[in-house]
Amino acid sequence: MPNIEKLRRIASLNQNAKQIINRNPQEALDLATEALSLALESQDSTSITSSHYFIGSAKWRLGQLTDAITSLQEADIINKYLEQPVHEVEILNTLGNIYLDLQIYDLAFTYYQLGYHKAQHQNDPKMIATLLSNVGEIYRELNDNEAALDHYQLSLEGLKNLEEKDRIIYPISNIGAVYLSQGKLDLAEEYTLQALELARFYDDKIIESLSLKFLGILAKKNFNYRLAEDYLDQSLTLYSQTKELLFSTDVLFELHDLYTEQNKIQQSLIYLSEAIMIGEDLNAKHILKQAYQRLIKDHQALNNTQNAYYFMEKYMEVSEEIESVKLEQKRRSIQLMKQADITAQERDDYFLLNQQLEKAYQSAEVIHAIGRKVTATDDLEALYNIVYENLSILMASTTFGIAIHSEKLNALQYQYLIVDEERMENHFASLDNKNSLAVQCFIQNRSLVFRTRDDIKNVLNQNPSTMIGNVMNSMMFVPLVIEDKAIGIITIQNRADHAYNEQSLKTLETLAAYIAIAIRNTQKNNALKVEIEEKNSIQVELAKLNKELLDLSEIDGLTGIANRRHFDEFYDYEFKRCLRSHEWISLMMLDIDHFKEYNDHYGHLQGDEIIILIAKLIAKHAKRSSDLAVRFGGDEFIVVLSNTPQEDTLQIAMNIQEEVKARTLIHEYSPIAPHISLSIGITSMIPSTETSPNELLDKADQALYKAKENGRNQIQIY
Repeated sequence: MPNIEKLRRIASLNQNAKQIINRNPQEALDLATEALSLALESQDSTSITSSHYFIGSAKWRLGQLTDAITSLQEADIINKYLEQPVHEVEILNTLGNIYLDLQIYDLAFTYYQLGYHKAQHQNDPKMIATLLSNVGEIYRELNDNEAALDHYQLSLEGLKNLEEKDRIIYPISNIGAVYLSQGKLDLAEEYTLQALELARFYDDKIIESLSLKFLGILAKKNFNYRLAEDYLDQSLTLYSQTKELLFSTDVLFELHDLYTEQNKIQQSLIYLSEAIMIGEDLNAKHILKQAYQRLIKDHQALNNTQNAYYFMEKYMEVSEEIESVKLEQKRRSIQLMKQADITAQERDDYFLLNQQLEKAYQSAEVIHAIGRKVTATDDLEALYNIVYENLSILMASTTFGIAIHSEKLNALQYQYLIVDEERMENHFASLDNKNSLAVQCFIQNRSLVFRTRDDIKNVLNQNPSTMIGNVMNSMMFVPLVIEDKAIGIITIQNRADHAYNEQSLKTLETLAAYIAIAIRNTQKNNALKVEIEEKNSIQVELAKLNKELLDLSEIDGLTGIANRRHFDEFYDYEFKRCLRSHEWISLMMLDIDHFKEYNDHYGHLQGDEIIILIAKLIAKHAKRSSDLAVRFGGDEFIVVLSNTPQEDTLQIAMNIQEEVKARTLIHEYSPIAPHISLSIGITSMIPSTETSPNELLDKADQALYKAKENGRNQIQIY
């Protein structure tokens, strides 16, 4: 292919990628990847830059964030050597979007600011408005809704004056999101419906699916659970079609919360499982963190302490990994930016930020080491010693204390207090003492940092007092928080002025998160030990609880396989998943032939043995995690087989029949065979929006009925 034709082909591929990236990012990625291959052959820097940009944008949409950063930074670096840079502002904007998704807000803001200044220099009103809207997203994430709305309105005004109106849907959607978070439901619905209408007009699947998610949340807030489920399912289906797995996890979490709110814990866990699979596939630690956080609460609600503790450990582990990755990503990005041709002032700013990050990175390593030790012990005294000894590595202190709220005493009880390296005992801070900074920190549930004595006086409107020694000049108080509720405080203090800064406070806040969970964990474990030792009658209570849980269980009490209740939830979920994924789903209904005659002549106990044996045999052939064997009622069974076409389902049914026959289970009173036999009806489909779960179930039932009508001991297909 001549070079000029190759360049035209590259331009065409990238243009097509640009046009479909909001509808089908996977196809856009394929097109841009082909363009990059041709561009590298041509050694055309402009084409290489464009291809890298579209690859990075598509990978961002698909949740491949680390790879997206690499592609976009490659494009950014090459741009520095081009006389006429391409996609310069868009590259910076997309990098900002990625770091926003990663919740690295300072770096996201830096990229948006760089992009904004370049857009102003290039007099590009569309990108100016886009970047204003995205900066608003940072403020919204940080709960500064007023600043967010200001930026969205500025963006909206800028876009209204343009001939191309497609990007106007972004600030409109964002405004709806702010009103939703503020509880202004009527305004939220107004803007979200407007965004949905525009998204469908411009065929923007991203905003369409996002708007459907918001409408689902609105319906849930209005306690219209059926409508909420419908909206969220539509949103999830769209994300599945566009392969935007990262964004689909938000909807999965909303569906989980929807069913949890209705106390359908087992059904809600199914959505968490799918979110975890996506998180693991994408190596998206922040998704796993959210999933584990919910799993802790779910298993606590199910009184499954062991599982709750396991997921708490997973939560701590992934939190540690997230912090390390964030810092490392910042360091890498700053190194790349330092190589770029930026102004002297920008270089100085980045150099200073890099120094700060190096210090933060060292602090994080110590904090994570403390976190690992803290979560590995259930001895509170040992826990406090670990924290005190390791914290001295990070910052000097004259006073160090950990106080836990005591409802009985209506006070903060210092369980560990060191002053001038001496352990102090039996110290309390009454919650009625408004002159206590520890009490202020606890009641307000917020961190306090003081650098001088005057800072303290300004907060208390009087001279500070202390129950031990002299008042310190530099102090930090951080609440110990579990599920948004303070359980105590940690403080570190120094006689010198300006002993602590914002970085010191962040370090202590990070450490406080570890300590709070470890304390609550230890308290629960210790309380359980005391309860077991003091109350032998707990066994009776546990037996009663187990019976109640069994009654509510989704397992059939006789056979040990799933019951009808579990089937209803699992089948509905799998049908919708196969609809979204465009996969086969098959149902197999099975009935023991002439089982009434068997019961009448051999007795119900022997009949139960046959049901148990057949159930185990059927379950053996439904062995994948996406399969489910169910006792549907009496001697009737049903099997759900996901991603299984009709011919494979028929083979499984034949295998089951052959194994039953090979067992030669005597049934002298059967008119069709001297042994136990089965009638089986099967049906399969790839669900569409025109089909329903009940339709497939009805077809399986009709196939079973036909097998019985035609003489039993056979398989019929609908």
